[in-house]
Amino acid sequence: MSHVSTKESQEIEVQLKKDKELYLKTKKEPHLLLLGSGDSGKTTFLRQIKILHGGGFSKEEKRDYLERIATNIFDSIAELLRGASENNGTFSAVTMESIDKIHSQLSYSRSTGNLSIVFRPFTLELANHINIIWNDEYTQKLFANRAKFKLQIQDTADYFLSRIMTIAGENYTPTEEDIIRIRSQTTRITETIVTVGKNTYHFYDVGGQIKYRKQWTPYFDTVHSIVFVVSLASFDQFLAEDPTINRMHDALDLFGQISDHPLLRHIPITLFLNKKDLFAQKFPTANIQQYFPDYQAKDIRKAMRYFENKFHNQNKVPGKEITCHFTCCTDTSAMGLIIMTVLEAMVKLQLKTSGMII
Repeated sequence: MSHVSTKESQEIEVQLKKDKELYLKTKKEPHLLLLGSGDSGKTTFLRQIKILHGGGFSKEEKRDYLERIATNIFDSIAELLRGASENNGTFSAVTMESIDKIHSQLSYSRSTGNLSIVFRPFTLELANHINIIWNDEYTQKLFANRAKFKLQIQDTADYFLSRIMTIAGENYTPTEEDIIRIRSQTTRITETIVTVGKNTYHFYDVGGQIKYRKQWTPYFDTVHSIVFVVSLASFDQFLAEDPTINRMHDALDLFGQISDHPLLRHIPITLFLNKKDLFAQKFPTANIQQYFPDYQAKDIRKAMRYFENKFHNQNKVPGKEITCHFTCCTDTSAMGLIIMTVLEAMVKLQLKTSGMII
């Protein structure tokens, strides 16, 4: 026998109606899915969204990023030392002393899983050793030739390592410039909701590494647009999870699969050929033909268009809308214009889908 009063029943009905209205409203709002291989710049793009349209980062959020910066620094130094060991690198006597000191710290931090324990009490001492190692002539040579030595080191390693003494300061708080350069592997799906003008947008960031790609499919039937992010500088790099697979080749194969997926054949794609600044640094001495035998371009603009055409050729869906931008996701000013272009395109698509424009 039910003991629910008429008043309670009415309140439940009112709440259910509100929930339904909210669901329908949310369903109609633009949903954008960020896809691409690992370390392509997807999360950096999301951080720029937060800076430009989400109110930026609070003091507490900035402080929370300190440990991630420490992780990036430790991982970079550990990978450089591994590469040096495997290639019989020769360091100065002073650097060797710092390497001996830091090895025990690295071992301890990894065994405890708490980098802040090591990073905070011994910050200046540890930072000084890292600074000495980073500025060693052999370390600089190793980093400059990281693709040749197949080092799995983040592209922004030099940004943080060159600022190690500042970062080690007692009053240091990460800036937005620092935060957008932090390498953070996406291991779970995150949703970022931002309101720009009268429109609310939903952005979904998913893990790019091979083992996380099975998580993508549930979002395919609700997404309105895709931003596919690729690192232009990855043409001579290999996947961390499988060092036999070239990152750019993997991105091309993945783009073709996404473009032709039954649930996504009608979904427009915005292609970000990202890290154009790093590509420009590599280009003068790059041997692109080693990884792409059909490559013939001689100047950087034609080289960039070569890769753009590679991705367009992966699409087998006639009439599919694919828009390409050459980007540097760490450049907040330039990304502001590109992000607005993407958002405006999503609104137009929504209006077209609803029949409000032809």
